[in-house]
Amino acid sequence: MQIIKTPGPKSTIELEIELPPERLARATDDAVRRLSRRTRVPGFRPGKAPRPVLERHLGPGVVHEEAVEHLVQDAYREALIDV
Repeated sequence: MQIIKTPGPKSTIELEIELPPERLARATDDAVRRLSRRTRVPGFRPGKAPRPVLERHLGPGVVHEEAVEHLVQDAYREALIDV
């Protein structure tokens, strides 16, 4: 994880956080597991629907949005600790 700090106006700091692609892949896998447990897909028990079926059922960007949301929260928390 690479963090770039830039001073901003009125005593603020702008953080630019760069994460490796492996973190996005891991976050996507975690998002699929979380969504699979919460979503009822016809013909599958909760938590057992395969990823392509889950993505088709929820829509194209839902899994990616869930992954990015959790990844941003985690990365921001880590960046605040490191800064």
